[in-house]
Amino acid sequence: MKKTISTILSAALLVPALVFAQDGRAHPIREATQDSKVRGQNSEGNFCSRIDKLSEKIMEGIANRNEKRDGRLNAKKSKLIERHGIRDGKLDDKRGQWDENRDARYDKITERATTDAQKAGVKAFKASVDAAVSIRRAGVDVAIQTFRTSVDQHLVDRQTKVDTAQAVRKASVDAVIAKAKTDCTAGVDPKTGREAFRVALKTTQDVFTATVKPSGDVDSKLKGLRATRDSAIKVAIETFKATVQIELTKLKGLFGSTT
Repeated sequence: MKKTISTILSAALLVPALVFAQDGRAHPIREATQDSKVRGQNSEGNFCSRIDKLSEKIMEGIANRNEKRDGRLNAKKSKLIERHGIRDGKLDDKRGQWDENRDARYDKITERATTDAQKAGVKAFKASVDAAVSIRRAGVDVAIQTFRTSVDQHLVDRQTKVDTAQAVRKASVDAVIAKAKTDCTAGVDPKTGREAFRVALKTTQDVFTATVKPSGDVDSKLKGLRATRDSAIKVAIETFKATVQIELTKLKGLFGSTT
């Protein structure tokens, strides 16, 4: 189960990074600037006559990719939430079974209690163990929730970073297009205008790709969050075991070593 959770969460962190990184591989800006008409295989003046259509193609391509990217991310997040729910349900079921087993053990011990001291001891034992169980569960739940909240925040921060970069890129592309149209209107040599347009768009895309490129800290961040979670769970479990051992020793003193 531990391995499965780690795998899912690794995917949750890495998927956004991988999805975002894809924008640098087959983006409409790159496709548009590689258009034969932009590269100059037709007449130089053709660039200015096609600038409006070309600009529309670029902006439409960016919008489509953003929509698909957001759809994939939302689907991954929804799947992660769904799996959290499934695992929480399984944990609740196991806890219910553990409660039943513990109650059955309590009943067996109670049946053996014949003196007032033993009966009082069993009652105190049950109260102490039940309290220890509640404390352990609370510790485990806090550790799990803290881990999930930290992962969610990391994803939110990543999403915010990319959204900001996307907005900056759009503004930059708008400026590049406006400049190209101005050059065409002003009679700038079409070949010069076309090349400036291509270079400016490429620079804009390169800046965006560098900004959203995964920093390589995803694995280390996940490792740190997981270590913190596991450490907290371990403390909760060890504290519980120590408490039970103390109470069991007390109970054995009342019943003898065979309890």
